Amino acid sequence: MWRPKLRAVAPNKALTAGRHITRDATEDLKLGEFLPEHAGQLRFYVNYLAEHVAHPDENPPVGILLCAERDAEVVRFATAGTDDVFVTRYQLELPTAQQLESWLHEQRARMELAKDNGQPRVDGA
Repeated sequence: MWRPKLRAVAPNKALTAGRHITRDATEDLKLGEFLPEHAGQLRFYVNYLAEHVAHPDENPPVGILLCAERDAEVVRFATAGTDDVFVTRYQLELPTAQQLESWLHEQRARMELAKDNGQPRVDGA
């Protein structure tokens, strides 16, 4: 039987040593922008964890994808119907106060627009 590379799907339990873990997670880091196929790859890893790693008394595993850039609408379409795959962006430097303020205003506007249109909330960060 084919198995994915262990490093790609190994749950990160190092930070919770000595604690009862109720959910496994797999993380993936993309150096470029988010592409829809990244969600499919992560979905594959989450399904593998659910079937071959997770214990029956644990919550279903989740996948976390970190990308250098992402478009909220592309993420929304690529992850529609899933509640265990999360996509966000990462930064190599802390944002300035002006950037934070701008992002907060943009996010508030997106949330209000989605609320007015009856759409689910989309994280645009």
